[in-house]
Amino acid sequence: MDYQGNWRDIFQNWEPLAVSFPDYAVGMVAKFLNATTADGYNPYRVTRAGIEWEVPEPDNPWANIGYWSDHQIIYLQKLLEIMGRVDPALLPRLWNQSIFSYADVPYRIRPYPEMLADWYNTIDFDLKKEKAIEATVSRLGTDGRLLQDDDGQVLHVTMGEKLLVLLLAKLTNLVPEGGIWMNTQRPEWNDANNALVGKGLSVVTVAYLYRFVAFWMAQLAASASSAEDGTISFAVNTAVADLLAAVQSIFESQQSNLETGFSDETRREMMDTLGAAITAYRTVIYEGGVTSTRTQIESQTLRDFLALAQTYLEQTLNKNQRSDGLYHAYNILHVEEKAVQIEY
Repeated sequence: MDYQGNWRDIFQNWEPLAVSFPDYAVGMVAKFLNATTADGYNPYRVTRAGIEWEVPEPDNPWANIGYWSDHQIIYLQKLLEIMGRVDPALLPRLWNQSIFSYADVPYRIRPYPEMLADWYNTIDFDLKKEKAIEATVSRLGTDGRLLQDDDGQVLHVTMGEKLLVLLLAKLTNLVPEGGIWMNTQRPEWNDANNALVGKGLSVVTVAYLYRFVAFWMAQLAASASSAEDGTISFAVNTAVADLLAAVQSIFESQQSNLETGFSDETRREMMDTLGAAITAYRTVIYEGGVTSTRTQIESQTLRDFLALAQTYLEQTLNKNQRSDGLYHAYNILHVEEKAVQIEY
């Protein structure tokens, strides 16, 4: 009950606890979602009292900062599956309730071109922002480390929006046939994969995303079949809706490469356009914050997008299956002028 620990330690330990104490699963999912950020990442530590992040220490050679997304999708997915088994009707009841928060971590991911130029240093620490957050903490308590609305209260959004942000943050880092680009200074299983900072591609995350997307396609199909008119809609921030539309357009424009395979040039083209899309989204939320303006997205629109995204995830997985039936887990990214190569 009085928990504190690194993000991955908390949630990997909560998975078996959720099996033993299933009524806690919904609270665990809420804790997970409330601690993720508007740009799709998570803080370093989670405690009963709130969240914590790493702070630069110039005099400490061991100190470093980095944005975590360490097995983020699969931890959440397993908790959602447990939660769905406990009460299948619970998820649909929560989708459109504006009861979830965003962690306000004072990190800023650099624009895509800057990340390519120096992929070992992609995160800026916003000292001015941190001081403002700490001032808010003195007034509100640990809720001050969550995003605030225009009235100075904790901003609340829907589960649908939170899930979309996490998914889109991963998909905009997809390098076709290579994996998810690990570019925020904290690769998966950071202790083991420090050597993959910036140049690493995770096929493991692609497999996690495949399971995540399949789960939500099934959930949406079941909900649509039970709705009176066969449709439901989801309220999301306008900036998230714009990012969804941009990613869908990019995926549609590159579909022909799924059958023929990506060349080094078409792979770079898709990587560049996805990078531009997520940079535009981050610019909006970094400069103007997450507004209260909402857009309704129809469930069929989401189902179409998920089905399209799944074709890219499946193609990448198929390309990474070896002759012995096993799969490459991580790859290396080689960026050249107007081209991208993948090394197993």
